[in-house]
Amino acid sequence: MAKLITGLVTVLAVACLIFLGTNIYAKNMLKNVSIAKVNPRELPDGTYLGEATLKPVIAKVNVTIADGKISGVQITEHQTGLGKKAEAIAAEIIDKQSLQIDAISGATMSSQAILKACENALTD
Repeated sequence: MAKLITGLVTVLAVACLIFLGTNIYAKNMLKNVSIAKVNPRELPDGTYLGEATLKPVIAKVNVTIADGKISGVQITEHQTGLGKKAEAIAAEIIDKQSLQIDAISGATMSSQAILKACENALTD
């Protein structure tokens, strides 16, 4: 019985360390992410492709500019764990005509990856 309890405590401790390590890694990575201000009025009409990787999240997007406005944001690929709800940020980009948007709560890394992919599309 004592071995079972020791084993369970060990497994729980390892799981906690992995969880804490992952959170620290994510917070440190996100500190280094900045999203540039992009003026869609300065861009020719067209569809721009961009991608970004914030390990373990990968985002690929098509951003459409029409008449000096962001008229569409299509997420063509989004590899994520629990950040699927961050895809709602595409509609917010169109509504606000800006990439300067707060991350979706609970999906910060995915939100930042999608925003970074949009920035890369419009600045590369």
